[in-house]
Amino acid sequence: MSSVQAGKWPRIALGEIAVKRRGSVDPQKYPDETFELYSIPAYDAGQPEIVRGVEIGSSKQLLEPDDVVISRIVPHIQRVWIVGPKNAYRLIGSGEWIPYRSKRFLPQYLRHTLLSPPFHASFMSTVAGVGGSLLRARPSALAEIEVSCPPLDEQRRIAVILDKADAIRRKRQQAIALADDFLRSAFLDMFGDPVVNARKWPVVALGDVLSNIDSGFSPRCQDRAALLDEWGVLKLSAVTSTVFRSSESKAVASLDDVDPRHEVRPGDLLFSRKNTYQLVGAAALVEQCPSKLLLPDLIFRLQTKSNEQIHKPFLWAQLTHPGVRERIRGLANGAAGSMPNISKAKLLDLPIVVPAIGLQRRFSELYARVQSTKRGAAVLAVQSDTLFASLSQRAFRGEL
Repeated sequence: MSSVQAGKWPRIALGEIAVKRRGSVDPQKYPDETFELYSIPAYDAGQPEIVRGVEIGSSKQLLEPDDVVISRIVPHIQRVWIVGPKNAYRLIGSGEWIPYRSKRFLPQYLRHTLLSPPFHASFMSTVAGVGGSLLRARPSALAEIEVSCPPLDEQRRIAVILDKADAIRRKRQQAIALADDFLRSAFLDMFGDPVVNARKWPVVALGDVLSNIDSGFSPRCQDRAALLDEWGVLKLSAVTSTVFRSSESKAVASLDDVDPRHEVRPGDLLFSRKNTYQLVGAAALVEQCPSKLLLPDLIFRLQTKSNEQIHKPFLWAQLTHPGVRERIRGLANGAAGSMPNISKAKLLDLPIVVPAIGLQRRFSELYARVQSTKRGAAVLAVQSDTLFASLSQRAFRGEL
């Protein structure tokens, strides 16, 4: 299909295919009925929730199979879902979804359209929010955005190509996730659950294996990420996943505020001292990072005494173990309405297990091999993302 032909494809405003009369249901009135719930958290988890009415706290909209829904809340995170087939349960969804339904569009094609970079740029122009409220896309503005409507055969061909490219991209991402799962399993096989400590490893306070806990500093920043060769300050999101993300930073507003003593270096073990209850206490080990990234005041740097007592990869794996994370969250306190905070004094008293150093060394070697595998997989993932983005742009220009 040439770009000239693509220009002849009809353009249809989303308002024409938006579901006009959305039925709704209050699940609380049907406490014993089971529903299939398309919530925002369910999307992030990868599948709808099967839940009884008594467990659902507010009214929901009724959905139909093959509805294509787009989330209007926190719109910079792209969420587009195709509602699954009808089964024994009523299909319901969050009011944050805007549903589309039309025989002129194949659901798979429309989903790719709503996830495409050009559409997302238009989508973000419809965003509104006041003060501390969550940003939302305005449905009235969204209804005016036009999308291309090729013949159904062409839609099907485009969807098949993009589905295949997307599947390759997801497999690359899954390979990275599987490497992380393998490392967690290896930790448990080698050391057992550190909270239960059935293997009777010696227990010491975290402060016994640390030489220092460094505090960072948060200077004034610009409202954008730091560029290459530019001083930046890490955001909390650089460590919240327990995998270090150097791209999560903000550019420093003035070089006068830069203190090189706070620069992050490979090998640093970072720890978020303040965040929401679920995210506080996240630890991340820095493998690689660009220069000129600074530690903020909300993140500690844990300095270990020596490799003869504890290895950083082992300590990182222990601090990120779910049971230990729960214990760490118990150290946090804060006034009502504020984010929980963990003090240095309480963190130093955290009990940890210290297995034989030879076993820790073996885990560190395994950790290094897994990280090397992940770096290779990450390169392939970037290539897959680039391929998918290129195919997507070509598809909607009619050049596939």
